[in-house]
Amino acid sequence: MKLLIVTQVVDMQDSNLGFFHRWIEEFASQCEKVTVICLRKGSYNLPDNVRVLSLGKEEKTSHLTRVRRFFSYIQAQKHEYDAVFVHMNPEYIVLGGWLWRRWGKKVGLWYAHKSVTRQLSFAMRFTDLVFSVARASYRISTPKLRVVGHGIDTELFKPDMREGSIETRLITTGRIAASKHIVEMLRVLDVLYERGEKFMFTIVGEAVTPQEEEYAKKLKDEIKMRPFREKVQMVGAMPHNRLPALLNIQDLFLNFSTTGNMDKAGLEALAVGVPVITTNKAFHELLEPFGLWVEERDYVALADAINRSMHRSDRAAMVATLRGKVVTEHSLIRLIPKILHFLNFHQFDGGAIGDTLLGIHIGRTLSQNKPDARLIMLSTRKSDFARELAASVPFVEYRELLRGNPLSSIQLFGLMFVPWKSVVFDPFVSPVSTWWKIILWCASRSPGSIQVRAQIHEKKMPSYSRVLLYDSRETNLFDTPPSILERWGIPAKEIPKPSLPLLACARPIAEPYIVFHFFAGSIRRSVAPSHAREILLAARTRFPHHTFVVTCAKEEEEQVKEIGSNIDNLVTKVGLSAQEILCLLTHASVCVGAASGITHIAAHLPTPSVVLCNLSDPCWLPSYNSQVVLLFERARCGCNGDKTGECNEVTNEGVFYRCLYDIKTESVIKAMEEKINHSHA
Repeated sequence: MKLLIVTQVVDMQDSNLGFFHRWIEEFASQCEKVTVICLRKGSYNLPDNVRVLSLGKEEKTSHLTRVRRFFSYIQAQKHEYDAVFVHMNPEYIVLGGWLWRRWGKKVGLWYAHKSVTRQLSFAMRFTDLVFSVARASYRISTPKLRVVGHGIDTELFKPDMREGSIETRLITTGRIAASKHIVEMLRVLDVLYERGEKFMFTIVGEAVTPQEEEYAKKLKDEIKMRPFREKVQMVGAMPHNRLPALLNIQDLFLNFSTTGNMDKAGLEALAVGVPVITTNKAFHELLEPFGLWVEERDYVALADAINRSMHRSDRAAMVATLRGKVVTEHSLIRLIPKILHFLNFHQFDGGAIGDTLLGIHIGRTLSQNKPDARLIMLSTRKSDFARELAASVPFVEYRELLRGNPLSSIQLFGLMFVPWKSVVFDPFVSPVSTWWKIILWCASRSPGSIQVRAQIHEKKMPSYSRVLLYDSRETNLFDTPPSILERWGIPAKEIPKPSLPLLACARPIAEPYIVFHFFAGSIRRSVAPSHAREILLAARTRFPHHTFVVTCAKEEEEQVKEIGSNIDNLVTKVGLSAQEILCLLTHASVCVGAASGITHIAAHLPTPSVVLCNLSDPCWLPSYNSQVVLLFERARCGCNGDKTGECNEVTNEGVFYRCLYDIKTESVIKAMEEKINHSHA
């Protein structure tokens, strides 16, 4: 996969955004190539598969030059990235979003701030997904929101040996701004000083805007007025990679922010093992049980909290627990796979696989009845897996004609003049360009040599598109109609049920095993991670002698490991080829998973399958195989089979179809029992 990242600064020495250097490194470790467009670049040391392009702020370029460079970069590099990740700057989506939409690039925005600007609201029109720390960190209500936590580098921010001190060492880090309420921190120190407490207070950060510079001047004046002014240090900006060493010699971190966001600086302190005393409501759930959260402006209560924290008998256990929370919920190594997963960068492209399987079925039947014809499948999406799957049979030719590439239109138009070729065309995108519509219109009127199957996602289907429609409200099971083959003069009774040629391969695992695949073509069609783990735990109790094989793409690996943690006899198979998947499914006791390309493949084999379905777009569901059990829950379902229904279950793990989300674990286990017992009989 190839990713474009747009951010403000690439500079490992930057005091505010130096942390993003590690984000880029982590993205690079999981992507084929990363291109970074930044407003300013400084010192960096990134892997070879990362290219950094600066808009030139370090050269003091004009705004017009920066805009010109931005458009030049995204245009010149458009074949070097598959999707876009914009960090905290929606204005770049305002500029380039319409082009990325036209080129079919998925756009994700990271935004964690209480302000809702016009730019942000407008950018939402071209944004596919929004990533944020918590729901309170993004104030626009939208199903595009994905709550993924912070990205703390817990390998950099970790506890070190800490020497004791007769003074309580206090610290706060971040920009010097009124929203941080550093002057109020001095008032807490007033209480400690009156009590005769010994302390040292370190302030790390700088003022960036004119308003912040004014606040910094006020802060310095306030410090000068204090009798303990020599115990307060303003050390200014500090490179991000030097912060852990400074934090490791502190006792407590103060955070009085009123932004409503769970500040990254506070989580970094917790990761190092420094408790955080805070009035920030975003930390209430995490810190209140430990007495570390206090109501705003209650300076006496805050001073009491500082004393309690310093003299707790269970301080070591508290520190370990809080660090564990940061590692589990906010670590960088967990964040990046989540982002990539939500951006749907995975090899198992269910739509492409589903149409490839349909093409194989049509191609086989066509070759048996019309030996002079062959099927050419055209796809507008890249899918190595679908290409390899099509290559496994001799009667189908698979070609990728990518949108935005002028040669694609020329090749498509040229196919009209090649006799005895049949074409299955699947645009998969909305809207389809006018030029491609003209080609489709011409192709549909070509004298008998070309048949077009268009899968155009538009409310009003054009008359020339041979779209196969299915109505989920009328039936529970959905057969693939033989319409295309009947148009070629092949009687329906001569059309066999769809299937794949059996693969002659050795059994990949000696003992009986069950294959699980929880992720589909989008998060809404996937099984929620918590539900997936519940299914695995219940299945382990019911089927103790089976090995569990969980398949996933590379960018889903960390999440799958988390789902399957501490479950015995569980194997994760990452990024399998089509041949490996076919072999694995051929010998499985049962395949269990979301309605996706993998479960669709299983349905074309004799393998028993349990499919957790959604009813929004169920047209390919493999009811033609009696070995397949389809599970769904209609009680709260709002799907109409045409994507116009409202069926969203909004959770902290993402937005899921209710008809899929509500499937009971016991229903899954019961279906597995039925299929395994039947196959043994």
